[in-house]
Parts: sequence; structure tokens; C-alpha cells
Amino acid sequence: MMMMMITCMASSLSKKLTALLLILTVVFSSSVSARFVVEKSSIRVLHPQSLRSKHDSAIGNFGIPDYGGFMVGSVIYPDKGASGCQPFEGDKPFKSKFPRPTVLLLDRGECYFALKVWHGQQAGAAAVLVADSVDEPLITMDSPEESTDANGYVEKIGIPSALIDRAFGLSLKEALKKGEEVVIKLDWTESMPHPDQRVEYELWTNSNDECGIRCDEQMNFVKNFKGHAQILERGGYTLFTPHYITWYCPRAFILSSQCKSQCINNGRYCAPDPEQDFGEGYQGKDVVFENLRQLCVHRVANESNRSWVWWDYVTDFHIRCSMKEKRYSKECAEEVMKSLDLPIEKIRKCIGDPEADVENEVLKTEQEFQVGRGSRGDVTILPTLVINDVQYRGKLERTAVLRAICAGFKEATEPQICLTGDLETNECLERNGGCWQDTQANITACKDTFRGRLCECPIVKGVQYRGDGYISCQDINECKERSACQCDGCSCQNTWGGFECKCKGNLLYIKEQDACIERNGSRFGWFFTFLVLAVVVGAGVAGYVFYKYRLRSYMDSEIMAIMSQYMPLDNNHNNEVPNEAQPLRHGSSVLNSFFATSQMAISVPLHQLTYSFFSNPQGQWKWCAKPSYSFSNNSQNNIRAIKASVETPPFPLFQNPKLEETPADGLEPADPDFYKIGYVRSMRAYGVAFKEGPDGFGVFASKDIEPRRRARLVMQIPLELMLTIRQKLPWMFFPDIVPLGHPIFDIINSTDPETDWDLRLACLLLYAFDQDDNFWQLYGDFLPSADECTSLLLATEEDLMELQDPNLASTMREQQKRAREFWEKNWHSGVPLKIKRLAHDPERFIWAVSIAQSRCINMQVRIGALVQDANMLIPYADMLNHSFQPNCFFHWRFKDRMLEVMVNAGQHVRRGEEMTVNYMHGQMNDMLMQRYGFSSPVFSGDARIHLDSFLSVFNISGLPEEYYHNSKISSDEESFIDGAVIAAARTLPTWSDGDVPLVPSIERKAVKELQEECRQMLAEFPTTSKQDQKMLDSMKEPRRTLEATIKYRLHRKLFIDKVIKALDIYQDRILF
Repeated sequence: MMMMMITCMASSLSKKLTALLLILTVVFSSSVSARFVVEKSSIRVLHPQSLRSKHDSAIGNFGIPDYGGFMVGSVIYPDKGASGCQPFEGDKPFKSKFPRPTVLLLDRGECYFALKVWHGQQAGAAAVLVADSVDEPLITMDSPEESTDANGYVEKIGIPSALIDRAFGLSLKEALKKGEEVVIKLDWTESMPHPDQRVEYELWTNSNDECGIRCDEQMNFVKNFKGHAQILERGGYTLFTPHYITWYCPRAFILSSQCKSQCINNGRYCAPDPEQDFGEGYQGKDVVFENLRQLCVHRVANESNRSWVWWDYVTDFHIRCSMKEKRYSKECAEEVMKSLDLPIEKIRKCIGDPEADVENEVLKTEQEFQVGRGSRGDVTILPTLVINDVQYRGKLERTAVLRAICAGFKEATEPQICLTGDLETNECLERNGGCWQDTQANITACKDTFRGRLCECPIVKGVQYRGDGYISCQDINECKERSACQCDGCSCQNTWGGFECKCKGNLLYIKEQDACIERNGSRFGWFFTFLVLAVVVGAGVAGYVFYKYRLRSYMDSEIMAIMSQYMPLDNNHNNEVPNEAQPLRHGSSVLNSFFATSQMAISVPLHQLTYSFFSNPQGQWKWCAKPSYSFSNNSQNNIRAIKASVETPPFPLFQNPKLEETPADGLEPADPDFYKIGYVRSMRAYGVAFKEGPDGFGVFASKDIEPRRRARLVMQIPLELMLTIRQKLPWMFFPDIVPLGHPIFDIINSTDPETDWDLRLACLLLYAFDQDDNFWQLYGDFLPSADECTSLLLATEEDLMELQDPNLASTMREQQKRAREFWEKNWHSGVPLKIKRLAHDPERFIWAVSIAQSRCINMQVRIGALVQDANMLIPYADMLNHSFQPNCFFHWRFKDRMLEVMVNAGQHVRRGEEMTVNYMHGQMNDMLMQRYGFSSPVFSGDARIHLDSFLSVFNISGLPEEYYHNSKISSDEESFIDGAVIAAARTLPTWSDGDVPLVPSIERKAVKELQEECRQMLAEFPTTSKQDQKMLDSMKEPRRTLEATIKYRLHRKLFIDKVIKALDIYQDRILF
């Protein structure tokens, strides 16, 4: 009877149950009631004196509160429209005309809180206070429910806001009515607890991606904040925990179809229907099941100290398994887990059986956490972010949340990511923060923190200074404190960081014993000791020479045969990679030899990694496991070629490169109009044909050309648009530029050694584009746009986080900041140029910087006896392809200001043959192939220009040279010629060179230790190379800079893996 009643009730109240499931967001129990905590900040009135007091305010749950900071501003109460429900008249009528920002005071009522703040922001206010209209406890101002109108402005609010009580609001209005200036301090410094050096935070979220703007907001936040979160988590700075809201089905409705479709474990854990339609699409229990899976992903990953993988799983699942794509399923989820190397069986065990009538330990814990504890209130809305047991208020935006997390660290313990210029102001830069400093010794007591600065006496070279940090910091005077040099006959003199103690007469001071002893010993004793040492050293040297002679003569013939089987070292191949055959010896480790040689072979300067053997930017890689021998870094000691005595199939890694094929017939000339008009002077192109074929773009001779004759490609270009002699630019634009030598030569130098030449060259490039009807504008059609350019100067913060390289990301932030500061400083003046119509477009300037950095050709310019290295920006010069055996070269005629492409001596270029140059000539051109975006399907020595990828995503420009890398090393295939690995293998020590250690086992041990160090590097990356490749494959039309950053980190991992494999070859085939 009872069962029939329940079933009947469920049937008749199905609509009520549906509504109930949609509005319940908290688990209720008989003993616990819901409790919502209002998060507060403080407001202190500074002026007038009659109002000086401190008040609480409720932080608004939209906009961006300045957690950890404060704002001092002047209060304004509008004469009209004090409710703020209508836009204010005029162009930013409340924008402050004084140093202090404007805090706009508005009345409560008539419209949404968020709309008031939006109108205040549009009117120029830096913050908005809403005065309550009734006497009641403070409440939290939340954003309105989903609506088309509200969605248009809520996400655009970027200023803080707060609700104040009615009495405080009336007192402010009364003072303003009297004409007094009201100055207040909005203080968020104590709104976020900051007890220790680790921040604990949790995110209450949902795997449902069909619930509207709230779901979109939390998913966008997860994707954007992932980089910050993983850096903080991996560094041990934070402890992150994800949470998911669930509720239970009332017992009376457990058997209803609604409960069965929305709940698991017999109604214990439920979620609303994603489409709010029980008849179609996914069901609520699908969401609960995926929420549970994501919780288990975090639990299982945390067991292996990889808790940050949760961020990868959630973002990948959203991309690959969305409801919109009808792939929201267990099968798709397990594919994502497999790609992230997560143990699927462990996660299945954690999930348990969702159909069983039992408690689920994981979800039961989640329901318990939903109820507030301590200072934290109940979690009632999604998404909710809790930091140090305080619910975050404001927009769920990457930088705003990072600021709030940084405010949760104990002062002076913040990680470096919190001390960037985007988050805080370095107060030590302004009058040294009011702290003590020694300008001569460059020592300061000021220490920058997220919340401000601390004045603490520093520790310099192990010496702790004493003092208050504000007025004085003094070195410890050991002589006055009588803590040293107290022996008989000692005289003490204090020095910086220590003391100097002298003994009377011919005595010697022993610091450890604080005593004086006789300086002269027995002369006979010294002579006998020297004689014994000389005999021992002489015997050792003689034995070593005899051993090396016997060993070398015995092993020479053996090692030649073995080396030749795997590494053909004929002269032709050496010509193709001219820099490979540079042996590295006497380095600090095997890794020094291996990596430095790889860098020289293919022009791949390695990035300054943070690991132990990549710590020095000059290339002196340090390694803790030191072998008992050393290598030479002398480029004069070239390895001798070894002729093979036995023919064996070559190892795939060392196959010869494919020869360059003759250009296909029938190539169509490119549009001739792009080189028809010159600027100031003319640019003529004749005797050549620009053609584009299936393998890329090229320049071909349209007639036979004899040796040492001009190739009939003559470019006349004004000096002021293209020439910079190393660090020299036209003086007409900058006051610090002066002529060098005779003025007729137009060679210029700077009186300022800090000149930013790439930035000034970018100004000249924009100036050229700004002129009408010149070939620079036509050439611009062949340059990559900002959307296609892969320079990290154009990368967003999200892109930089994807590098998985904090050093490189920090470098690029400084580069971007440097370019922006230059632009803001110079665009409005006559120096360098008056380009005012471009003034509000700094992004275009940064794009021009990336172009200038990536397309400068380095040449040696000779004027009589004077030779200068010249960096030249020349349109169309980069159209010529690269070859290690070129038939042409660039020649600059100073008298006529002409760049010529001339044929090399002894070369004949026949009609239809391609004209090539060697961009690798010159010290500065070793990176040119990477900068120009050359690419090749087989070998980098066979590089071709591709118009659709001038700055290839593999080749990052706009960086110091040590950051460049080569695209071919990042391939998964083993069939191509990896020039860097070949060169490294060739320069490894061999017996025939006489530079192997005395005991080969020591060398083998050192190599194995090096391999293990490389494996540890790979293990420390948050993703594997396979995961990176899958991410690239799944991305549909990504930003080029984002694609470049992912391929950059993929390259690093694959290169390290190749080093490990090459060391295996070294052990098995060379070392024995």
C-alpha cells in the first residue's frame, strides 16, 4: 500500500520534483542549516577630520577586488541619477582630474547592483560604493541571473565595488553636501588571510558544459588559469583541491523516473538535467558520473605527486568530449586519461559502482565539504572559489584570481610569479622604499613583496648586517665586540664582511685557532718534501706517457673500422653541415661537449634551462657528476675523417641527405607588380624571375650569368630605410646618433651604448609603410600578419605559460614590456618619428619589432681599410633560398647604395637555374635560416622558402640567440638527417684521438649518469611529448603563437630524448 502511494505521489508531483531538482544547490540535513558568509573589506575615512573612522563593506561578487592592496580616492556623489541605473551624461564625467582616483557613491535600488557598477565604470570611476537603503546587516552584491542584457556588461566590469551600510552612506553624503572633500582608503589587505608560505585553495565547479554562461565562465577560467595553477602546484607553493556540488533525492521520490535519470547510488548523489529536458540529450546522472571521475583523477594523480594533471584532464575533456559534439561519455574520458598516462584501473576502482545501493566515499565527502566550517560559509552557487578558507569575490578571471592567491601568502614568501609588474608595484624602485641603502656598495635593505615592501638589513656574502633597516644597517665589528683576534700579540682591524688580524714580529696568525705561530720552519724539511714530490710526479708522468703510447698504437686501427660502419665521414657531408666538425674537449662534463656541439652544428643555441647543466647563459653548462677527464673546446682541433674498411647498412640516424632536385619545369612567374615602384630611389629587378613551385618560392636566372658578374638583380634602397651598421642608425631621427668617419660614407654610430636598435628599426619600417606608393608596402604583402606571425613578442600570457619554461616566459615578458615602454615614450614626439595616426596601435609596433628582428641580413661592409658588420633590412632579399654550396652572394655598393646579388667565382648560373646564397656566413647569420622560416621535408640544408610560413612555428624569432631552435629536431621520424646529433656523435671522445679516460668504465658510468639526468628532466615536465603532439593534432585553427609555444616545449622534450638515444649509440658502438 505504501509503495503504491509513493509511486502515485511521484507520478502526480513529477513537475514539482523537476523544479525541486533544478533549484536545490545545497545538501540539507536535520542538524545543519545553510549559512552564507559575507566577505568584507575595510574602508577608512581619511578626510575630513570629523569623519575619521573605520567601517566594514561587503565585497561585490563581480569586477576585480584588489586583494592584498588598497586604494586611496576621493568620493563623488552624482547630482543626477544617484541610483546609477542609467548611463551618466558626458564623456567619463567622473574621471579624476587629480592624482587620486574617483570613488563613486551610488544609492541602492531600482536596478541590478552590477548595472550600477558598470555605469560607474563607464563614467570614469575607479571604484563604486553602493549605500544601503535600509538598516540591515551587510549583504553580498551578486551578479544578476542569466539574461542577454546582463551578459553583455557583467564580464566587462573591471573595477572593485562594495556595499556599505545606510548610516555610513548618509554620513558621506552629508559631508559632500557641505562641499567638503571626502578622501577614503579602500583596504583589501586583510580580506584574504595570509598565515604561511603555502596557499590552500579549492574550486567548486561542474563538468556540465551545457548550462549557459556560468558553465562557460568556469570552463574558460580553468583553461586560462591552468598555466598559473600548474606552476604554483608543481613548485609546492599551493595546495589545490577541486570540488563538485551534488545533492540527494528526497526519499519519497527515489523510485521516480526523474530521480533515476538524475541520480546515482539509489538517489544519494544527483545533478540537474543538462538541457533541463528529461526527454532528450544527456541526463543528470551522466554529469554526476563525470564529476566523480574528475574527482578520482585528482585523487589518483595526487597519489603520484602529479596533482596538477587534473587541469590537463579537465581542459582536454572539455575540448575532446563536449556535450555539443555528442562525445560526453566514459569511453572518451578514458581516451583522455590514456593520453595523459593516468592509471585507468585505479580511477575505475576509485569511482566504484554507480548503480549499487551504497554510499560512495568520494561523493559523500564532497557533500560534507559543501557545508561551511570555521570562517568559510556554505557553498551554494557555482562556480565558487575558496582561498585559505575565504570565499573569493569578484570576476573569475585569470589575473584577478592569481592576485587573490598571491595575497594569501605570508609576506616575503611569495613565489616569483606574484612579483611581476602586472600584479604588483615594486615599491623599492621609488626612493628605495624609504629603507636604508649603501649606494657605493649597491646594497639595500628594501625587499619587494606582493603587499608592499619590507625594510630588513640584508645578508651580503654570508655576512648579516644589523640595524633597523630604515635608518641604519651596519656590518658586525668583530674587533669591538672582541669576538675574534684576542690572542697575545694580535692586532685587530675591522674590514667589510670580516676582520684582519696580524701578529707581531715574524709570527703567522691561524684564524681557526685564534693563535700566532712561528712562520719559519726547517729549510731542510722543505727541501726534502719538495724532492719527494718531484720524484713521485716524474714517475707518474713517465708512466702515463708510456701507457698512452702503447694504448693509442694498439687501438687506432680497431676504432677506425668500427666508427666507419656507423658514421660515414666523407668530405662532401662535412661541407653540407660546415659547423659540425668542431670537437669540444676540456669542458666541464660530457653534456657540455654533447649539447654545445649540437648547437654549433645546426645553429641551435640551447635555451638557458633551469636545470643543473643548463644554468650558465654563456654555455658553460655545469654538471654535478664530474668525470675524471676533460675535453677541449678548441675549434682548431678538427676530428680526422675515418675511412670505412667494411661496408654495412648505415644506421638510419646517419643517412646522407637527399640531393636538391632541379626546379620543375613550367613554373609560373609571380605577380610582377610587387617590385615595380621604388621609394625615393628606384628598385629594379631584371635578369631574374621570381617563381613559386610545389616546393616553395625561389629566384631563378632568366638568362645565362657569368662568374663575378652581377646577377642582374639590382636593388636601390634609401639608406635611412634599411641600413644599420651593427649598432648604428640614421642620426636624422635620434639625437644620440652621430657620423663615424668621413660623412660621405654614411656610417653611423651611437653615443649611447644602450641603444635599442631593433626598436628603432621597427619605427623606420612603420615609417616606410606609412608612405604611399612604394615597394615596402608591396613587400608587406609577403610578410606574415600579426595573426600568422609566430614571434613570442606577440604571445599572450596564456601562450607564454604553455612554454613550460619560466625563464623563457619571463624573458619574453621583459621583451614585450621593453617594446611597449619604448613606444609609449616616443610615439608622440619627433623622436624617432611622427607617426601619430599609429599612436594608439602599439600592437602594430610590436609586430614591426618582430619583423625587424627576424629579417635583418648580416653583412661585412668594406670601405677602404674600414670593415664594419652591417645588419640590413632589405625587401625581397629573403626571397633567395639558402644552400651550403651557393652559387651567389650579397654585395653592398656603398657609393651607389645598391645591394647586388653576384655570382660566386667559378660558378656559372644557366638560364632557369635557381640562384642561392649561404645565409650561414658571418657570426650573426648562424640563426638566419630559423628566423626566415625556411623549412624542409628532409634536411635543413635543403631549405626552401614557403610563403605561407615565413616565420615558421618551429622557429621563434625576436629572442636572444640562445633561445633559437631548429624545426627538424622536433620530428618523431628517425629517417631524416639530424645534424645536431650527428655532430655531437662525431665530437665525442675516441681512442684514436687520444682523449678517452684511462679507465673506460669511468666514462661509461659518466654517460649513464648523464642519461639519468636527462630522463629526470623529461619526468619533470607536466606533459609528455606524446601528449603535446596529441594536443596539437586536436587543436582546430589555433593561434600561431600558441601553436609555437606548444611545439617549442615538444622540441625540447624530443631533443633531450634524442640525446639519450645518441648516448646509447656512444656506449654500444664507440665506447668499449
